[in-house]
Amino acid sequence: MMLESNILEIIGWTLFHSIWQISLVGILVKLGLFLLRNKSSRIKYNISLLGVFVITLSTISTFNSIYGTGEVISASQSQIPIFKTLSFTTPEISEFNVKEQTPLISQVLLLVKSNMNLIVYFWFIGVMFFSIR
Repeated sequence: MMLESNILEIIGWTLFHSIWQISLVGILVKLGLFLLRNKSSRIKYNISLLGVFVITLSTISTFNSIYGTGEVISASQSQIPIFKTLSFTTPEISEFNVKEQTPLISQVLLLVKSNMNLIVYFWFIGVMFFSIR
């Protein structure tokens, strides 16, 4: 059964944002563990557990934020400047102009937006694969 496209995009953007959120929490936990390196293992365990708790809350909060506001925009409705350059001449020239005029971050975001369903499906397959013991 295929999931609704809007839900797939919400899950996809949640996964996308969780990358930087988990990285930030990981850096903070690592810093905390470094500063508390001479303390008991119980304190270090609690710091690590707090990090896992913060990651879980931030992921749930991100999902609720995206789902609640309905901010998901399909790639065809995007306001990225790439669509302004695609509206003229042949595809070869349009692709050339896109690469010249659009910043790299916009190109990456467009690539992520246009392949979000595929990204989420591969993520689900990975979760299922690594869940098998």
